Amino acid sequence: MNTSEFLAQLRDKDVKLSAREGKLRVNAPKGALTDELKRELGARKEELLSFLSVDDSANFEPPPLERYKQRGEVPLSFAQQRLWYLQKLEPSMLTYNMWLSPILIGKLDVDCLERTLREIARRHEILRTRIESVGGVPRQVIEDSVDCSVEWIPTPPPRAGLTPDEVLREPLSERLMQPYDIEAGPLMGRPSLIRIEDERHLLFIPLHHIVFDGLSKAVFYNELASIYEAFAKGQPCPLPELPFQYADFALWQREFFQGPGFDQQLNYWAQVLGSNPPVLELPTDRPRPPEQTHGGAHEWYPLDKSLVNRLAELGRPVGATLFVVLLAGYKALLARYTGQTDLYVGTAMGNRNHAGLEQLIGFFVNTLVLRTDLDGDPTFRELVERVRNSTVGALEHQDMPFQLLVDRVQPQRNLSYTPLFQTMFVLDEDPGGSRDVAQTITLAEFDMGNHSARTDLVLTAYNGRDAFHMWMEYNTDLFDQATVARMLRHLEKLLTAVAENPDMRLSEVALMDDAEREQVLVEWNRANGDYPRQTLSSQIEAQADRTPDSVALSFPIVSESGMATQLTSLTYRELDERANQLAHYLHTQGVEQGSLVGLCLERSLDMVIAQHAIWKAGAAYVPLDPAFPVDRLRFMVEDAQLAAVVTTSDLLELLPDSARPLRLDQLQDELSGQPTTRLGSDTSSDALAYVIYTSGSTGTPKGVEVMHDSVSNFMATIAQEPGFGTGESLLAVTTLSFDISVLELVLPLVNGGTVIVCPREVSADGVRLAELLAELQPSVMQATPATWRMLIASGWGDGTRLRVFCGGEALPRDLADDLAARAPEVWNLYGPTEATIWSTVERIEAGQDGVSIGRPIASTQCYILDDQMRPLPIGVPGELHIGGRGLARGYINRPDLTAERFVP
Repeated sequence: MNTSEFLAQLRDKDVKLSAREGKLRVNAPKGALTDELKRELGARKEELLSFLSVDDSANFEPPPLERYKQRGEVPLSFAQQRLWYLQKLEPSMLTYNMWLSPILIGKLDVDCLERTLREIARRHEILRTRIESVGGVPRQVIEDSVDCSVEWIPTPPPRAGLTPDEVLREPLSERLMQPYDIEAGPLMGRPSLIRIEDERHLLFIPLHHIVFDGLSKAVFYNELASIYEAFAKGQPCPLPELPFQYADFALWQREFFQGPGFDQQLNYWAQVLGSNPPVLELPTDRPRPPEQTHGGAHEWYPLDKSLVNRLAELGRPVGATLFVVLLAGYKALLARYTGQTDLYVGTAMGNRNHAGLEQLIGFFVNTLVLRTDLDGDPTFRELVERVRNSTVGALEHQDMPFQLLVDRVQPQRNLSYTPLFQTMFVLDEDPGGSRDVAQTITLAEFDMGNHSARTDLVLTAYNGRDAFHMWMEYNTDLFDQATVARMLRHLEKLLTAVAENPDMRLSEVALMDDAEREQVLVEWNRANGDYPRQTLSSQIEAQADRTPDSVALSFPIVSESGMATQLTSLTYRELDERANQLAHYLHTQGVEQGSLVGLCLERSLDMVIAQHAIWKAGAAYVPLDPAFPVDRLRFMVEDAQLAAVVTTSDLLELLPDSARPLRLDQLQDELSGQPTTRLGSDTSSDALAYVIYTSGSTGTPKGVEVMHDSVSNFMATIAQEPGFGTGESLLAVTTLSFDISVLELVLPLVNGGTVIVCPREVSADGVRLAELLAELQPSVMQATPATWRMLIASGWGDGTRLRVFCGGEALPRDLADDLAARAPEVWNLYGPTEATIWSTVERIEAGQDGVSIGRPIASTQCYILDDQMRPLPIGVPGELHIGGRGLARGYINRPDLTAERFVP
């Protein structure tokens, strides 16, 4: 356990520690110090001495708060100074615009209301304060008065499509969205009134957070009630004069934190927070902007009051308040969403710990950082105790101003998020309901909505007598409303589960309800599709029977500029006959059903003919890219135990002596003598189509065994979406050793299209490739993001009709936009070799948020699972598992690895 948790354990036993004159003093009840505890104290002595403040500061009592007779220049409080700095840094910031927006129900005396507001402003200097900077140092300037005359806003007429509340918000939002000039003031704006009905008015008072906080609202409304009641009856203000003002608090705070109290607080927080707090890696709907933004909205969510009562009961045996239990639940949810176990969550404390402060209006609130270790998958009951320990220690040191803490801890700063924490949790009283202001006036809170976000997420729990609500403020540049609503549902599910069984481990808590589970397991996985249960060669043969004279293959011989000087082509009949001849020859060389045949050829028509012939012979091919290192090629030949290798004489030196090379350049006479008729193979669709070697994380190549049936399902699906039809053409640019080449060489041939095989030297040259695309005008090209970037850099794209398929690497947002601006269709495709080429597809539109890998293709299931193979809710990161027809048979000659990766 860390130091703060150990101290909390001592507090539970009424053991008190202090550090005086470099010695550790222990005060404990009889029997509290066990031998084990004494040993622990001895082992931690130096740690505890540095943790506790030196000399007598551990027992330091702050001076009493009183009115300063000689104020002189009044500095800002530390909290004010932080807001002043942020507002100066970004003058247009609206994050700290606050407001009062009560609805006054009853017969309203406007003159009495104005007198009441003036009296409240007279009583509280902070409402008449502006901030002045002298030599770059800010100070408070207290004015004699502030304008409290009511400005009438015309009653807005009803508008179609808007609720009455939305209609009321419109004119007020314009005032709310005005940035403050905190030096010119005023920081309490002029009050406004909207007449809703004869005895129903909406009062609106804008304020800047630098002079007002959440607890100030209760002070303001209580004074409004008392003073209005008295003034309405012709009586003087019934409230006693305030013993001191906010300016006195700011002076007192500066004095306190220049002494030993500061050292005590700082030592505690430096130990608790460490030197480099981690960033909370919440999954967001959009990438985090380079600089933090503050556009915000909020989501309300009710929580059953009986559930809240059960949670409160859960904490009592360990002395945990409802705040602690709910914070534990929120941290458990964050751990599930992020996979992190060291969690820092901020909370806002009233910071009114001294007599008299609760009567003041002003910006007292301080931010605390509550750190909890969730390592070891604790039970919820254990987590509550951990959160309680860290919370107790934090509350005992809550006077430490957050800005001073950030300055001294100096966490690694990044403009894209707040320092020390990225989410907050607050428990507050329910702002709803109504209260009597005078005999004829009742005040009811009006919800103005939310327009800004202080940090990524702020969860506020409102506890009322009859109802309980959760209110999530969120940054709209990071999160969608649906995401936040779902997060609140998950929190409710978690809290319900742990209330019933607090001894369950956090990983065991189910977050999904039945509807969401059905959605992620069934609705988002497409049904099985119809596809031919035939070998790929049979399907190409069927197409040859339908369109024998259509062009099946083309190969351009290109000039240095990229222009095709000659286009060599084969019809479907010619492709079929030449593949038949090679298949017959393969049989004479011992190639039979189930054999593996290496394919080591440069890009050409012969490469496609050989691929087709191997299938006709009942065998599967293993691509051997001549560009690969010799050691890798020789390993693959030996590992796959190839029956033969179809190659050419100039590539023999790449192959091991054990290879059985069949050199096409020396076999023309023998091949021409073979029959052009088909072999009549009865190869099953469950037979292997190819074995493609991937390097894997260890660098050792492993061969993935893919069946005809898997490829057939894939081709039938892709023909529908993204789509490929008869008469279309595809420019094939991918090496045969990359499984996406199977799409390029097979999709057109089973659908009556044309494969244009791009020469290797052209596919690697952006300028030449762009020239070839412009000349041949293919319908489709598939390539990796790197190839598309190369093409765009060459100037490709003007007037193209090319449909873009992109895969093999993550598609960056900027590239997606560039492609969408040039091509009529852009499709992002994703999938591992083990699941047959692509498993998911998504059409990309210009300007859309993010780039998705899309939805599963037909007969394919995709699940996000945790490390226990359990389905995870939407938005919770886990590991992608793919199942269905596309699944490969496994890894050749690697039963151990197959069992590890191809799980039931």
